[in-house]
Amino acid sequence: MSIVLKIAVAQTLSENGRIDQNLARASAAAEHAVREGAELVLFPELMPTGFALDAEIWGAAEPRQGKTTRWLAAEARRLNC
Repeated sequence: MSIVLKIAVAQTLSENGRIDQNLARASAAAEHAVREGAELVLFPELMPTGFALDAEIWGAAEPRQGKTTRWLAAEARRLNC
């Protein structure tokens, strides 16, 4: 018996420090992936905060149950993925 899991890897524009806008773009990418049959959607680790690895990014740090974690859980429920 084989099990098939369709996985999408999403690369979206991620602007430094613009978490709300980055998550909105990621939501659109996840919606597209699910429409195409994806059951698991993967995003880069720094997608919500941007990719500047300098002092500018430290202000975007979140607690364990922060905005991005809540977004991930809500999107998974909403898109059933």
